[in-house]
Amino acid sequence: MPNPSQPTGEPMTPERTAEYFYEKWEKERDNVSVVRNDLTAAYRERAQLVALLAAIYPSTWGIDPDWTDWHVVYVQLPTGQASWHISPKDRDLFPHVSGPAGDWDGHTTDEKYQRIRQLVADLTPENGTGR
Repeated sequence: MPNPSQPTGEPMTPERTAEYFYEKWEKERDNVSVVRNDLTAAYRERAQLVALLAAIYPSTWGIDPDWTDWHVVYVQLPTGQASWHISPKDRDLFPHVSGPAGDWDGHTTDEKYQRIRQLVADLTPENGTGR
């Protein structure tokens, strides 16, 4: 990190250096708060779509030992399992998900979205099986 200096190029006093970094931290703290709020809103939007899938297809809760606060919802699509971590703040969207804890089938994120793309294709009218 560059050493802040006065306009003359002279090194700043320790007090002014502390003030400089405090002011910089104050500005960044506000940015972090905005990003956190945006991220929370994005997770809420995603959770609403996952809740819709979980209402249409058989679904169960699971636990990921690496994410102690967030549960996992497993949705059994006709094309295979899909799962998402769900924030504790979004659990209220899933009153319809219950039953025994599900088991993860080992799918990757890429495989999950491949399964979703396949389901969309299967449900699209021009493919002959759509609604």
